[in-house]
Amino acid sequence: MPREKAAYRENLESVLQFLGDKYGDRRHLLCIKDVQDYTGTCYDFAKRTFLGGKKYISAETFAKNLSE
Repeated sequence: MPREKAAYRENLESVLQFLGDKYGDRRHLLCIKDVQDYTGTCYDFAKRTFLGGKKYISAETFAKNLSE
């Protein structure tokens, strides 16, 4: 059984806290603007690096990508 990355749980908690502070609810999907705001990167970099052509990314997948 594969192990999760060392920082995965901390990253997931941080992403969920960010979404809760921004929207005031328990969302688990981030759009490109959310990814940009969280990472402080430009549109093209965020889309290419984290979303890969999709419109949304789950908080869990985003946290996993941040942990790599």
